Amino acid sequence: ERQPRLYVQSLEPGAAPVDVLAGSALVRERGYAGQTSDEGIHLDPAWAPDGRGLVFVASVDRDRAAHDFTSTQVWWVDAAGGVEPRRLTAGRDSWNEPRFGPDGRTLYAE
Repeated sequence: ERQPRLYVQSLEPGAAPVDVLAGSALVRERGYAGQTSDEGIHLDPAWAPDGRGLVFVASVDRDRAAHDFTSTQVWWVDAAGGVEPRRLTAGRDSWNEPRFGPDGRTLYAE
């Protein structure tokens, strides 16, 4: 399948990339997709200030796009993988480009 994924690669020689979304319920959702733009489909990932996780945007309702509005929500996932991504936003609004503020404690999204 052609689904957007997030890979983390250690700088250690010989380290294998890790698909941090592998096996998650999120990617098994029928409506799972990324943000759609002229450049394609992407997840707009951003590293958390502590380096332990990433925030990104994803949709779980894209399967209804032919007959309903869809949305993209902000999610957090552990950089090591193996943990179910946690949804940080809800509702029918769409979010993109999540970024942390200079204080490292504030998360912004458009």
